Amino acid sequence: MISYDIFGEIALPIFKKENRVKKIATGILFFLFMFGNQTLEAQSFCQEHKKEISDFISKFENLQKKHQARAVLNLFTPAIEEEDMNDYYFFAGLDTAGPRLYSTGTTAFGLVSFKIVDVYQSWANGCIVNVVEKRKYYPHGAYWVTKAWTHKHVLNFELLYGEEDKVWRVDRYSLYVIGASDKFSGFEF
Repeated sequence: MISYDIFGEIALPIFKKENRVKKIATGILFFLFMFGNQTLEAQSFCQEHKKEISDFISKFENLQKKHQARAVLNLFTPAIEEEDMNDYYFFAGLDTAGPRLYSTGTTAFGLVSFKIVDVYQSWANGCIVNVVEKRKYYPHGAYWVTKAWTHKHVLNFELLYGEEDKVWRVDRYSLYVIGASDKFSGFEF
């Protein structure tokens, strides 16, 4: 955010040359006032719910440790995009006897540990939570292999708070990389 000192020392002399100080300064200050209020309001929402968010992430991650695929998938908001619906259908194993989550070549991992790194605002009733997960991978889902490898990932949880039901839901669970925008991309490595 632009501070008043930067505005006063750098921007104001530039605007004075064009004699538009009053209009431009008023517009910028109004913008900062409006933007600043939204940021403070949004940040306070996430900070007010920090304990609930931490408990929700712990619930999600502990269900992952136990490979409770259906319970984990039930913590998500409904999929809307076709690709997300297809991923849900596949992970939930709606066409088979059981879920595929944690049992395919790309999702065969065991969660070893997790740590919440940061919680910040993304929109009015939503927060982004950065979590570091340490996972143990088994080649092609072969859990009997004794030489699993481990890797740490930084993941983004985009959480939505339901005003009616007062429940947190995962709207997006993705790797902390540019372009990882699929709803369920955090499950794949």
